Amino acid sequence: MTKRLLILENGRVFEGRPLGADQDVTGNLILSHHTSGHQEIISNQTYSGQLLAFTYPRIGNTGFYRELDESLQPSCRAVIVSVYRPQSSFWKQEQDLDAYLKAKGITGIQGIDTRALARILQKEGPMKATIADEGDSLHHILDQLVATVLPKDDARQASTRAPFPVPGVGKNIVLLDFGVKHALLRELSKRSSNIVVLPYDTPLEKIRLYQPDAIVLSSGPGDPRYLGTPSLLETLLQLQDCYPVLAIGLGHLLLALANRAELEELPQPITGRHALYEPLTNQVLIADYYHQYPIKRKHFPKHLLATHVTLDQDYVVGYRHRRRPVLSVQFSPEGSPGPHDLVYLLDEFFGLLG
Repeated sequence: MTKRLLILENGRVFEGRPLGADQDVTGNLILSHHTSGHQEIISNQTYSGQLLAFTYPRIGNTGFYRELDESLQPSCRAVIVSVYRPQSSFWKQEQDLDAYLKAKGITGIQGIDTRALARILQKEGPMKATIADEGDSLHHILDQLVATVLPKDDARQASTRAPFPVPGVGKNIVLLDFGVKHALLRELSKRSSNIVVLPYDTPLEKIRLYQPDAIVLSSGPGDPRYLGTPSLLETLLQLQDCYPVLAIGLGHLLLALANRAELEELPQPITGRHALYEPLTNQVLIADYYHQYPIKRKHFPKHLLATHVTLDQDYVVGYRHRRRPVLSVQFSPEGSPGPHDLVYLLDEFFGLLG
């Protein structure tokens, strides 16, 4: 079997075996510490353009099936695993990991020491990487890798190009799509809503034509400081003044920027399930989230109320507006791939709609 190589920007090379689509790819290397929910992670548009390395040692032993997909066409660049298990006894399995990746056109590599990979990234910080065939010129690949400038507009790629409906009966919800997950659309539909999904940069006057009862800003990939143009932030402020707003993930960070909150860039993205603190109830809850640009609690805008913070209380991961019906969270309240501790926030948001 032909060997494949994982080549890091710092010159380190890992040998592995083929998995998924047979193609060479380059992207930002990111770790996922999830112990389950791997199909939901791979198909989550938040990881658009990334080389996704799972630190959990065995991947694929629960199989893959359509109802777990978070998007029709996952946009991560590659999947990196230690041990790939093609055998599954799960009765819902339709494909194994290798067949799933090939069907979606995603390359992969197996047999990588992902624990060693994690130690490198934790010590040296995020870096680019390339997956290529053995026999290719390493010096040439490394030169190209170092010179590659990766796009920062991943949300532009993940967002829908044209409006589309998720028909239902109930409240008219306009969702601005930065890379929406199917699970969020399912949870909104369960709560008696008629949803229209729009490109994230849709002008305010066009949004108003849909006569929304509420606005949802979805999660998505990329740097909010790059995506948050003055025109987009002004549109978000105007929406906040006119309609109830639910913001999640990237949408949460962009709305925070519009409200003059300060973000901090972390040396390494935070992924997976983490504990957070809810000051109003004095509870510790578990949530799944991905972020590299958390909101600083220090100098947090006074017109916003921090509802959820990290356990060290340095960063705000949830807030409400003190005078407007606005609920905003960094994590995934829809609970896919879990946990489900914070699904109640969706009910609270619909309660704001009357």
